[in-house]
Amino acid sequence: GHRGRLPIASRLLWVAPIFGYYGLKFMKMGYMHKFYLDDYPKASLGIIAFSSVLSVLMDAFTDPKMATWTDNLRSKYGRRRPFILASGLFAPTVFVLAWSPALVSPGFAASIWFGAFHILFKLADTL
Repeated sequence: GHRGRLPIASRLLWVAPIFGYYGLKFMKMGYMHKFYLDDYPKASLGIIAFSSVLSVLMDAFTDPKMATWTDNLRSKYGRRRPFILASGLFAPTVFVLAWSPALVSPGFAASIWFGAFHILFKLADTL
């Protein structure tokens, strides 16, 4: 028996996905602003700054709502697993699309593209 403690292999299995997620987050937070400003998209610094502030404000309002929702959810899969599954699909999709500004024209459209996906990434982080 395990005497009320999880074996180390089980704990490592539950922790492993966070390394991938924080790898994505580091890459986004460390390089995305520079990519959108200096490379092809030529995004507007003002719109990037505004969307960065807006995403933090939205995050401040959505975090308590998400906490209440996950605490009160009753499903056959448990309280947290449906959100883990949704986040496992949503976060990588948002990440890939955020690095694809070539789908829109450079300048204003790329700035809006950055803003939308920066906000969506914060929502994925909340999820």
